Amino acid sequence: MKPLDGLDQLGFAVLPKLAADARIPIERLWDSVAHLHAGGFSATIMLADTHVRRSVHMTLAPALAQLTRLLSAWRPVVCGFANKDAGSHAPMPPHQDITLVDETAGSALSLWMPMLDVGSSNGCLRVVPGSHRLNSAPRAPGTPFAAQYLEDRLRAHHSVELALEAWQPVVIDQRLFHESGSNVSDASRPVVTAALIPADQPLRYYHRTMGDAGAVLEGFMVPDDFLLDHRLGCRPERGICFGAWPERSDIISMEMLSTLPSTFISQQTTG
Repeated sequence: MKPLDGLDQLGFAVLPKLAADARIPIERLWDSVAHLHAGGFSATIMLADTHVRRSVHMTLAPALAQLTRLLSAWRPVVCGFANKDAGSHAPMPPHQDITLVDETAGSALSLWMPMLDVGSSNGCLRVVPGSHRLNSAPRAPGTPFAAQYLEDRLRAHHSVELALEAWQPVVIDQRLFHESGSNVSDASRPVVTAALIPADQPLRYYHRTMGDAGAVLEGFMVPDDFLLDHRLGCRPERGICFGAWPERSDIISMEMLSTLPSTFISQQTTG
């Protein structure tokens, strides 16, 4: 089976483990920045110190070369860490990642690689296979989850827990519905993260503002290093605005959920 088998149909694919020699610089880097990722949930992209954010990216990008070679049709635009402290009751609710490209022309990917074994007790990912086909409307920081009124049903009948071993990466289509639970274990749960966009597409960023008539999105073409120093949720200070329009999301019905892969639905409803 090829590493990316299932990505188109399911919206995610588990990749081969990162080689042992590639883990060494990542572990050393994490040891040097772990104190900056304390306090419940924290991610490198959320840090105020943009020098640290750039330094982390510049170290991680070459360390992930084994994986990015498998993903040669995409290029990484931001690499970092995400951490949940031990005993952290800070679940990440169901969501889609923000839009980084023209998704009518190709999909961006999120890479998620735990540095220790993950399962239900320490905040592993849960995904809804096939859900990347349900909403392709542009998403900015702050955009509400398109299926928030169906969260309980998705969790009960359609989501799958991705229990992974240490250094076992998964890539997901950024449109895929996913979440992670609390870390109720006695150890921190650091993961390596990266956002990758199609090699032939420019990077985009969408900014959301609230007006009298509702939310409005502005779209920007931005340089590849934009996410290394931009504060999410702020209007970009660089890049080219290519338009503004009322925020929308695709209508997701109960009938649409029946189009999700039946093998996973069966597993969840009969298990």
